[in-house]
Amino acid sequence: MFVDRHRYNLNVPQVSLADVAVAMMDADYSTHVIDHARHYNADENLAWNVSDDPNSLWMSEESIWKKGVKKNPSLAQYRNDGYGLSQVDHNFFEQVGHYLNLTDPATQSYGFGLNTEHHKYDDTESWDAGYGESAFSVDEFKQLVTDYYNKIEQPDQVKTAQNKVKAAKKALAKAKKADKKKAVKKVRRARKVKR
Repeated sequence: MFVDRHRYNLNVPQVSLADVAVAMMDADYSTHVIDHARHYNADENLAWNVSDDPNSLWMSEESIWKKGVKKNPSLAQYRNDGYGLSQVDHNFFEQVGHYLNLTDPATQSYGFGLNTEHHKYDDTESWDAGYGESAFSVDEFKQLVTDYYNKIEQPDQVKTAQNKVKAAKKALAKAKKADKKKAVKKVRRARKVKR
């Protein structure tokens, strides 16, 4: 879940576990306080209740950036300095900061967090960068998560167990039906004997 930085001739940051932790904590915080937590010195993008990948929403600010720089060419110097832009023209920064964060060439690491707790919004997504050391490529991180999931959840064993439960329920239903037939036959025999 990251922007195609190759399109901008930029490096592809690695996943940092520290950035992931910060993003998770900030997503949790921002679920209850609709604002940035500002607890850590990291670049951060937040999104609430976005049905798809929020990167497209954040990257849509590129057109605002281009129009602003066309109108005021002196802003171009802040292309890689979001903090500097926020000091010079805070309102403009508020309109383009997400885009600048995602395309900052200095970004070496990032993490993503998601809170799905039902609160004011259905979910809160947090992208944080620059807090931790690079650790894994995106593919390596995906493999680690997949391996962990398979170890903990053991999907093959779960499926096997579910099939056994299904078979046992079928056998139980069949046995109950057979017992019911036997009971009915017993009652019929008992009635014949009484007559």
